[in-house]
Amino acid sequence: MQRTLQQLAGEQPSDEIEAMMASGLPVEVAYDLETEVFTAAVWVREADINRAISQLGPGCSATSVCIRNSVPHGYIGTGTRAGPWSNVNYLFAGTDRATNFRFSGGGGIELQRSVSWSPPTRPTIASFSR
Repeated sequence: MQRTLQQLAGEQPSDEIEAMMASGLPVEVAYDLETEVFTAAVWVREADINRAISQLGPGCSATSVCIRNSVPHGYIGTGTRAGPWSNVNYLFAGTDRATNFRFSGGGGIELQRSVSWSPPTRPTIASFSR
């Protein structure tokens, strides 16, 4: 049985987390916003990836994922959606579930439901899953 992000947080070696993130395979990560450290990573089986995320349109709703650069991009549903979205200045997980955002070039951030984040730099988001 695979352990969850919550079970692994703070116990998983950082080199293991980094290797999983660099593998190019589907992985979910937990990120501590206060310490700016990835605290856990788990593999995501392809069979578990549901591709049922739809674009809401330009604009976002309370429950949608919101990725904003010059235009707010809203997405609803669950699964994984590939970008890229460049020059991002705001991310919102939506009020209904946590969302894992992956940066191009590696790394990412997991935002719990109802949490937004304005990155200090303007990254390119490669994909997100929820």
